[in-house]
Amino acid sequence: MLNPIHLLTLRTVLAHGSFARAAVELGYTTPAVSQQVSALERATGLVLFERLPRGIRATPAASYLATAGSEIVNALVWLERDAVAIATGRRGEIRLGSFPTASQRIVPAALAHFAAANPESVVSFDQGTLEELLAALTEGPLDVAVVYENDLGTPPLPSGLEAVHLLTERRHLLLPAEHRLGGNAAIDLGDLAGETWIASKTSPLLNRMCTSAGFEPRIAHRTDDFDVMHEFVRHGLGIALVPALGHVPGPGIVTVPLTVTPPTRRVYAVHRRSNENPLLAQLIDALREGVRLFRVA
Repeated sequence: MLNPIHLLTLRTVLAHGSFARAAVELGYTTPAVSQQVSALERATGLVLFERLPRGIRATPAASYLATAGSEIVNALVWLERDAVAIATGRRGEIRLGSFPTASQRIVPAALAHFAAANPESVVSFDQGTLEELLAALTEGPLDVAVVYENDLGTPPLPSGLEAVHLLTERRHLLLPAEHRLGGNAAIDLGDLAGETWIASKTSPLLNRMCTSAGFEPRIAHRTDDFDVMHEFVRHGLGIALVPALGHVPGPGIVTVPLTVTPPTRRVYAVHRRSNENPLLAQLIDALREGVRLFRVA
């Protein structure tokens, strides 16, 4: 089989008409160029150059071989450039997953920042539950997953994963704008004993907080959609406690701090320790930028 490096050397010699000038362009020595041409002559059985007292003269066979091999050489040159671009993170593909509120508040700005810095790279995005994201991460479909951790009900990270902290979320108490306690500087949780709550389908944190204050929360409406919670609160159907990523300030709703700060929720970018995708660090940096813009907003 012909050596494509020798074909590239042949093309360069033909372009310059000299072993010496070709050697300068290729970064070889002149004897090395001569040896490669001789090896190509042995492999093909062709005489490619006449060796003259004052230089060389290409034969028709040399022109034929260079032309016929040009497509192969060009393909290999572009393949090498692509491989270098992928290895250095200038080009490639990476896959990101996230839970819904981070998908809305962090991910869009992060991906826009990533795309501006990596115009030749492609990011694919998928949204899922915490369990779905961790499964996709450990099994390989995802490179990075934005996940959260709280004090109750959060499964531990599977082995082999590494977490990079992005954000610690406060929780906001949402009240209808005309609520009797809406003008308070702070609210004692016990003052909410008679209130109607809008909560997620499973609410261990809310139940624990209210129980510690001496009452069971009366949860009349359940949804995992924070936009729905906001609309229920806005229309005076109850009050809600939501994490920072789940709160978008708007008319008809006020937020009042509790006298006891609710437990926080930690948000992480998680990836496999074995993942060597060159774009990984850049995507995590972009997620940090998404968090920064969320905080500014």
